[in-house]
Amino acid sequence: SKQPIKLLAKTVITDCLLPEAKRLLIHTPQSVKQIALQLGFEEAMHFNKFFKKQQNTTPKAFRESYLAAYGAG
Repeated sequence: SKQPIKLLAKTVITDCLLPEAKRLLIHTPQSVKQIALQLGFEEAMHFNKFFKKQQNTTPKAFRESYLAAYGAG
């Protein structure tokens, strides 16, 4: 069965994409749409769904709450 390989690949992708997404949201002024495209998502909506599933918040809300708490940079 190829199921474990699919699951592993999905985990590896998530483990790589999520930290990069957070880094871009925190340290760049790029829009969520620009970040989504940069990370390989065809639609910003898909990126939003991916991010929210992992973080229980949207990329925009994550960025806003981080910057409110810690400031830019």
